[in-house]
Amino acid sequence: MLQVSACYVYLTSPFVLSWRCIEAVSAGCLVVGSATPPVREVVEHGANGLLVDFFDIGGWIDTVSDCLANPEKYSALRDAAQQPAHGLADSSVDSVIFTAIPTRSTRGSMRTMSP
Repeated sequence: MLQVSACYVYLTSPFVLSWRCIEAVSAGCLVVGSATPPVREVVEHGANGLLVDFFDIGGWIDTVSDCLANPEKYSALRDAAQQPAHGLADSSVDSVIFTAIPTRSTRGSMRTMSP
């Protein structure tokens, strides 16, 4: 679904970046995200996606409308986005997933899995 989408609108206040956003970028979907710190970790405006001020309703409307009306205009951003996303997924996903999953050791105490 993400590979055929014209854009992925990611409106978030400054919390953690979701894996869904990284998945959208790695699938080659143009991300239009809120210009908040967690999104800026993955999306650089004009280089691999587009950022809009969180509270700029007109900016969101204009940006998303342009993405839908002119998808070919943003093909270079889609292509550029895939490389960093694949690198991020390859280098950190396993360690993040494994360190976030607590397991029980044979003695019953909690420990963290490692890759």
